[in-house]
Amino acid sequence: MIVYGSDPCPASTDEEITVCARLPEDDRFRIPPNLRENPNAPANQAWANRAYELAYVGRSGTDSCSTAGAGGFTGCFAQILNQARAERRAAGDVNWTRMVEEARQDREARLRAATREEEEAEHNTASPN
Repeated sequence: MIVYGSDPCPASTDEEITVCARLPEDDRFRIPPNLRENPNAPANQAWANRAYELAYVGRSGTDSCSTAGAGGFTGCFAQILNQARAERRAAGDVNWTRMVEEARQDREARLRAATREEEEAEHNTASPN
């Protein structure tokens, strides 16, 4: 838990241990450090990425995403794809596919359990003891 200034750290209980990090009072209403900078700013980009982008300066025609030359539209998809990949890399280690799959499996397990309970209740009421 993060506490600011002279705020007290909540006491630990028998079931839970509380660990506090104390930050200055001035940081209480600040944007968290990991959100303060623009990850897409040119200063935060690797030189290899900038050099790769320079290879396409002034290019027209096929794979250029320009209105000049035949097939300029084909490069637009490539640009969108590259941008999406860069955004995914910048997003961190969040694996949305895995999270959706886990949520789906959890929901299916709950539905199976509810169905099994209904079937057992129906079977118990249908058969005399």
